[in-house]
Amino acid sequence: VLASAFAVVFSILFSALTLIGVVGNLLVIIAIGSDRKMRACIMNILLLNLAVADLSNVILAIGEWSPAVFVSRPIWILPDALCPINRYLECVFLFTSISTQLIVCLERYIATIHPMRARAWCCRNTALKAVAIAWLLAAIFAIPYAVHHEVVFRE
Repeated sequence: VLASAFAVVFSILFSALTLIGVVGNLLVIIAIGSDRKMRACIMNILLLNLAVADLSNVILAIGEWSPAVFVSRPIWILPDALCPINRYLECVFLFTSISTQLIVCLERYIATIHPMRARAWCCRNTALKAVAIAWLLAAIFAIPYAVHHEVVFRE
């Protein structure tokens, strides 16, 4: 009885978190993506990138946690070939999210410590380059998660 109650609570919490994550990130993407003036702001570029990475991760994670909820134990129900791809993409999205947060911190640091130089250093092109580098590095650093990964849970 306790295990089934835990499974119900677990499924409700993960479903709610998934729904909130999808809706919240979609709203950010729509708000910033649909307004050209908002996309001109460096912080909004970074927030848009963060929302894309987080939304991608939330959607991808559904395939991993939902079987555990419905069967009450962690299993992988998709084809085995998708498991390392799933893990790789999860890592890419997480690394990109973390990198984007780091870029935001650096941008705020520059704006605070070097306010006179911030306009020259923190421009739209620099932000777009930083975002591209974040995705590239995340894709490279996540490779070991795809190469050295195997399906452990079986039904």
